[in-house]
Parts: sequence; structure tokens; C-alpha cells
Amino acid sequence: MEKKIELPTLQTPLKSTEIALHELGEGLAISIATVQNELARYPNELGSYVLDEVEITIPARLRVDKIGQLRVCTVNDAQDNQGLTKIHLRVRPVLGTTQSVPLSADKPLSALGDVLPSNAIKQLEELRVFSVEDFLRITRNTAGQSAVQKMLPDIKLNSVIDRATLFTLPDVTPSLAITLVQIGITSPMDLVTRDSKSLTEEINKQLEGRLDTMLTQEDVLKFQSSIRQLTKLRLPNK
Repeated sequence: MEKKIELPTLQTPLKSTEIALHELGEGLAISIATVQNELARYPNELGSYVLDEVEITIPARLRVDKIGQLRVCTVNDAQDNQGLTKIHLRVRPVLGTTQSVPLSADKPLSALGDVLPSNAIKQLEELRVFSVEDFLRITRNTAGQSAVQKMLPDIKLNSVIDRATLFTLPDVTPSLAITLVQIGITSPMDLVTRDSKSLTEEINKQLEGRLDTMLTQEDVLKFQSSIRQLTKLRLPNK
């Protein structure tokens, strides 16, 4: 009689729940804002409900990945405390203070165009680098640039950084930055040295049918002027 051999069932490994530390802050900020918005839906005669203070302690494991990001993995089992740390956050509103909204380059890496091929984007996304802003964050210093260049030796890193910087320029909206990439603008310096008339025509041609009004040459000259101050070489005082 032939004996039937049963092979052991292989379990599919669980996907990692590890995230970059800044993503934890983003998630908490969204949650806190959502709670406050929900409280605002229930005003009464005495006033409105306000989220006064939030205090959170998160058990987690931390590590630094190969491109220098601080990665965090939250721990559900409190008894499994080997190599464990605690992230303690205390958030409260401060009356009378205001902050300017920081420039955001929250566009996908594909918005950078052909300087960043799809295989490079895939490798970056595997390391939780999803947006132009993420890319600028990890390449903000020499150590990060060296790590990314080592991981992606075939890309021209300086060209990618120059193009990504277009998304952080004042007076340049994210949609306009994408348009600038599409018409071949490679860097802030390239933008300010282009002829304003031909640049206006190229932008309007690209945006035709997508906007109610078209840019004028004066509009283009204004944002070229504001950006030129950022690219201008500052000489030492006499």
C-alpha cells in the first residue's frame, strides 16, 4: 500500500508594519485634527468643545535603515520588551501663537519625469520614500545623498535633486511645478534664465483647457524674479 506523504504547510510571512518615524507623526496629526473637527460638530450654549491636550505613549522598536531614515515598528505585546523603547508625545494648543504653513512637495516620485526611472522609484518606495518631499528629506545632507547614490548608482542624483527642488519654490504651485517638468525645466536656475515670453507660451500650451485663465508674461516674470533671489550668488560684504 502506497503511503501518502503530507508536506508541512508553509505559512505566508506577515508583511512588515514598520514605518518611518515621520509617518507616525503624520498619522497622529491627522487623527488629532479629525477628533477636533468631530468635536466642532457639537456646539452648545456654553461654547464649543475643544481638544485641550493629547498625551500618547507608544511602545516601539527603532532602527536606522540603509538610507538613514529612523524606522519604527509598534509593539502590541507589552511582554515582548527586548530592545524596546517608548515614544512619548504630548500635544496641546498654545493660545495666541500662529505658524506659517510650510512648503509641501507631496507629489509622487513619478512627477519628476525621466530623471528617475521606474525601477529606481520602486526601490525607493520599498524604503517608504513615496513623494518628492520624501526624496528631498532623505537627500538633504551628504550622508543621505551618498546612501541614495550607492543604492541607485545609475541615476544622476544632482539632476534629480535639482528637479525636485522645483516643487518647493515660492509662488510655484504643485501643478505648475509638474508643468515645468513636462516642458523640460531642469532646475531653479534653468527656470530663471529662460526667456519669459517663450516660457509663458510653453506653460499656457501645456495647461490649455485645464485652467480658466492663462498666465501672462508679467505673471511669469514675477515668479522668475522671486526665485532669482534664491539662486543669486551672495558675495561677502566688503
